[in-house]
Amino acid sequence: MKRIWKQMAGILLALTMVLAAVPAEMTSAAVYYEGIPTEMTVTLYSRKDTAAGTKKNKQYIAGYGKEGKKLKKLKSSDKSVAELSKVTTKYGTSLYVTAKKPGTATLSYKAGAKSYEIKVTVQKYQNPVNSIKIGKKMINGEKFNKRSTCILKYKDFANKKVRINIQLAEGWSFDQKLSMGKYVDALYYFQKGWMKSEDMKNGKSIRVKGGAPFEFGCDVVNDVTGQKEHINVIFR
Repeated sequence: MKRIWKQMAGILLALTMVLAAVPAEMTSAAVYYEGIPTEMTVTLYSRKDTAAGTKKNKQYIAGYGKEGKKLKKLKSSDKSVAELSKVTTKYGTSLYVTAKKPGTATLSYKAGAKSYEIKVTVQKYQNPVNSIKIGKKMINGEKFNKRSTCILKYKDFANKKVRINIQLAEGWSFDQKLSMGKYVDALYYFQKGWMKSEDMKNGKSIRVKGGAPFEFGCDVVNDVTGQKEHINVIFR
């Protein structure tokens, strides 16, 4: 289940770096997350998916500090399948792959004098959820058959402390990310406007507050293909 360097760069970390004010000492002139993948499988989501990690079918690849200024010659062997792009902020530069349609493409770029190639396979979204229990409410996995996001009424949960338990379908596991020096399952929640965002353990109780939308979710990976997906529940 553990995926060392190939699985450690989740999209939540990228969003956190951009939105949660990463300290200056973390933006060194080197690869921020080590282990640039040589192969990766990315997901093509439904156009109805608008949650974090699914918008515009863009997935994080790697983050650079000041070295990001030297990123150049970004190419894709088939732009109709996948495109490579970069986003630069005052904290550094991040690389992303945008899924266009199912298929394969080779992405390439240079970082200074070093060249990289990444073979990308784009696959359509697959339902990885067996069930999700939020307090006393049980959400059947069928709710995730067509899209990775489930919408609930915020008023039904406002200011309540609820225990969240996610059961994945057979063949799927929680993705692993590096947090505080160890690998943990990639579950998270955040309040409206990112007033507060934290990692969480499966089975943990959290309080739904701060106004709508309130969101929690997880990053999962297919045990066979390595396909990564984001599952989200949004209280609106």
